[in-house]
Amino acid sequence: FSVTIGVEHHLAGDSLKAARKLTYKAGWRSFVNPAVQCNPAVQTSKKGFSGGEWILVKRSVSVAHDRYHPQEAHGWASCTLRVKGFDFLLVSLYLESGQDPFSDTNAAKLDNLGRFLKVVSLPYMVVGDWNCTPEQLAETSWLNFVKGSVVAPNNVDYTCRQGQGSLIDYVVCSTALRCMIKVEADLNGPWTPHYGLHITVNVDLETNVLRVLEAPTNIPICAGPVRHPWAAMKGLAAADLEEADNSDATAQSKLTTGYELFSRAAEFTLIDTANCEQDAVAGYTGRGGTIKLVEKPAVTANAAGDYFHFPALTYFSVLHQRVLEFLKLKVAVKWGRCTQSKQFRSLAVWLGKQSAPLISFWPHHALNEQSFTVSQTIEHLLNVIDLSVSVLKNLEQQCFVIAKLLHREQLSTSKTSFRVWLAVQLKTGGARAIHALTKQALHKNAAEMLDEQMVWGQNPIERLDHKAKQWQQRWNDDPLGNATDLTWLDTVEAAAQRAVVDMSPLGLKHLKSSVKASPARTGVGTDQWRVKDWQRLPDEAHADLLQLLNASEAALNWPSQVVNNLIAMVPKPQGGERPITLTSALYRLWSRMRKFIMSSWEEEHHGFWDTAIRGSSPLRAALVRELKNECCAWMNIDVGQILWDVEKFYDSIDIPTLALAALRLDYPPVLLHMGLQVHRGVRYITAEECVSMPITVTNRSILAGCAQSVAWTRCFLHDLLGQLHATYKPVSIQSWVDDLAHRVQGRG
Repeated sequence: FSVTIGVEHHLAGDSLKAARKLTYKAGWRSFVNPAVQCNPAVQTSKKGFSGGEWILVKRSVSVAHDRYHPQEAHGWASCTLRVKGFDFLLVSLYLESGQDPFSDTNAAKLDNLGRFLKVVSLPYMVVGDWNCTPEQLAETSWLNFVKGSVVAPNNVDYTCRQGQGSLIDYVVCSTALRCMIKVEADLNGPWTPHYGLHITVNVDLETNVLRVLEAPTNIPICAGPVRHPWAAMKGLAAADLEEADNSDATAQSKLTTGYELFSRAAEFTLIDTANCEQDAVAGYTGRGGTIKLVEKPAVTANAAGDYFHFPALTYFSVLHQRVLEFLKLKVAVKWGRCTQSKQFRSLAVWLGKQSAPLISFWPHHALNEQSFTVSQTIEHLLNVIDLSVSVLKNLEQQCFVIAKLLHREQLSTSKTSFRVWLAVQLKTGGARAIHALTKQALHKNAAEMLDEQMVWGQNPIERLDHKAKQWQQRWNDDPLGNATDLTWLDTVEAAAQRAVVDMSPLGLKHLKSSVKASPARTGVGTDQWRVKDWQRLPDEAHADLLQLLNASEAALNWPSQVVNNLIAMVPKPQGGERPITLTSALYRLWSRMRKFIMSSWEEEHHGFWDTAIRGSSPLRAALVRELKNECCAWMNIDVGQILWDVEKFYDSIDIPTLALAALRLDYPPVLLHMGLQVHRGVRYITAEECVSMPITVTNRSILAGCAQSVAWTRCFLHDLLGQLHATYKPVSIQSWVDDLAHRVQGRG
């Protein structure tokens, strides 16, 4: 083994130092966290100490300089390993014995560890006795916070042999490492009552790859001055796209080219506003263009020490670590060697460039007691290579104090803001709080993930291709035999052509208000745009965007980029997955602007059985239904009720049946025709950070995530529920989209 990980060494002080010396003589580097003094009243451990974590690494293994370790954090040891060109963080975790993660002590440890992993921003692997099963850990939402995955031993059902046995020893790792890690219980080792874990990490970057959409770098949000007019940016965009062949452009391809031209000009404008480096423009462009699937390593190789980032709250943590490294090299006996000298001087160059961020990040409010001023610190950094060891030690201590203060302030602010939020929710009825708690992102349980790996293999691309094949079969199933009959399409298009003549065009004021009202935090579709991104564009750009939308509506066609959909697979609480669609930004904006037409139709055509109406909520509908039942019971009236939930309702809807039913109910034909183009467009499934090959859809399944989908379910169920009520009185069936309440009441 190259690395050994363990907990509960029960050592501190001189005994720990002696143990580290012995391991060093045996050829191991040690990264340890000392055991803590037990409370004398409950002292049960050896020598009065409990806990203590260690990581032993053979000296032949490359270890990167470890990052800042917050003083408030205890209960884990960590080190940064460098293997085959990339760094990853290894953590040995100890949770208080006999306490689950919900206990105050362990919850605080996990909170601090989670923040530590966020600061590090490296692929990570946390090994430990978690005192709970993977399913119980998922209930804490900690996995979602750290964006982690569980890798459990694949050769046993339990790792702790006490009682009936339980699976509580496993690995939590970043998603990028999951396909590289294999965990087995060591059945022959001298471990009791827990099995030891044998962990194999395959770091072959060439075989561990992910298939992803080629995506540009996020453009920094900056409200800087607009230095070049929109017309100039359009000219630059046209020149950049001049290689495109538009010789025989149809109405559809002109719209496609128009959206690509607008996207490139918008990118150039936002890049110019953010004052990004001009030689890096290529990395920021590509939105609204042709979809490209590329393969990239699951973990990207990085230069040694290239894992430092500079967000405001962790800047001084990084600065402290780099000054500390510099100080160690300064006092090292062998620092004059070629490799060490190069590292020493590169660190000096890096530190000398920190004057600008130092000014912007300097926390004046937290440092009233400190002796160093900003100007003194800047002067020291600029001349760091000539500083004496004593001055360097003072500088290192200063950075450490600042980092510690900011870390405590971050924790305090987070806790205070949560208390304020909770108090407000309790005063207002707690609806938002309940929604936030019940809508936590779900993770597949360990057993389900292991089953998928056993059936479909360890490679995430292979697993996703198997999954995509299953969904493609469902989406193209044709139980009614409508696949070859496309006359319904002609009927819908003819109705749309008649209606579009009388439809008033979209307005600029309406567009601006819709862009402003769009959410800033939302997933992006295959065009890589958020509608909110366009708020920072000038009026001339909004006018061009409006022209593109009106041209698409007049032509009853979308740019080809718009009819591609990204399908995110969201785990369900009871197992299985639910497909949620991320449509393109252009379609989202158009749907928002035309929503008033759809809302007007819904107010006129919803059935008396429909409870999913404006001003209602699932909770209100359920309370009204239960109130009726209680009233019946109080009046000695018999009542029977069955609650139905249609399985995979959206994915089972026959599109020709839906379209013709919508026309019979006078659903706006233009909205129907434009929406069906997107719903029948190409789909790309995304899961485990991979993207599937394109999937074509014919006549089945509508998209969850489209603004029109709920209204379309009303069209689909309207005649059926109307006939049921007319035929089987006094039976009533109330609906909330696909949730049906089948109810009957009467005497005797």
